[in-house]
Amino acid sequence: MDIKQLRYFLHVCDARSMSDAAYAAHISQPALSRQIRLLEQDLGVVLFERHARGITPTEASLRLRGEAIRLVRDADRIRETLSADANLPMGTVSIGTPSSLRRFLIGPAIGSVRDEHADVQFRVREGTSRSIRDLVRSGEADVAVVSTLEELAPFDVVPMLSESLFLVGSPGSFSSVDEPVDLPMLAELPLALTPSPNSLRVVIDRALSRRKLRAETAVEIESFEMALELVRRGGLHTVFPYCALHDAIAAGTIEACPIRGLAISWVAITARDRSVSAATSILQKALLARAVDLVADGTWQTATLHAEADASVTAGLTD
Repeated sequence: MDIKQLRYFLHVCDARSMSDAAYAAHISQPALSRQIRLLEQDLGVVLFERHARGITPTEASLRLRGEAIRLVRDADRIRETLSADANLPMGTVSIGTPSSLRRFLIGPAIGSVRDEHADVQFRVREGTSRSIRDLVRSGEADVAVVSTLEELAPFDVVPMLSESLFLVGSPGSFSSVDEPVDLPMLAELPLALTPSPNSLRVVIDRALSRRKLRAETAVEIESFEMALELVRRGGLHTVFPYCALHDAIAAGTIEACPIRGLAISWVAITARDRSVSAATSILQKALLARAVDLVADGTWQTATLHAEADASVTAGLTD
């Protein structure tokens, strides 16, 4: 068993197809199949069940996957540490993010790193704060941006910012989009909300519970895009941070008002028990720099930098 075989194994796990995995791994399909057979012989287990519709991971494969991810990432970090210039960003960075941050923060930050460091590759994993936090813990993600409502004790945390949550409706839903709405209004409207224990839902439910109120959830939906689609059709409202809504507001397909006293905070996390690669560190700096710029020029409406983020910028973290 060697690292190259484990890399091939992970490609097959992700693709669930030998031909697709071979394409992703830049190897011929017969050569890939041979490497997987050699790995199975070495370990004394069957990793994949072959059938006409493709392949299915076995229980042994599922157990191996987590260990293989950690071993491959450790090998990448060792290679980088021992390279001629250990400060040169290289390799692949896996980042986890809620979909609400995709276009406003994550995409531009990755783009800025790619502009300066074309040899760095990225893998983006989207999900709830809880699910992507767990990806960092398991080693499947190097860095993630999550809500502060998650359990953060096992991680190194870089505070970023807090932002107001917005009540979202179809065009014409509000008499004025410049005035905040009060929290009790959420209990009076049929809502399309993310399910608990999603951090966004937890913020809403806790705030309403303190007022002895509860949300009328007409639809529970994981997808931000589907929530907006339901809102655009009329009759439903939803709640999201401004970072998720900026483009739709600019396009005039929705209206949104800040909810007085309701906010969510974002932090970047890495695993405390693993070293951070130069490429991961560069991406963290790009994320913070992007957030600082958007708050400074007023684009990220109602957002406030955490004091630690201000101090990081002053100390030259984004240099």
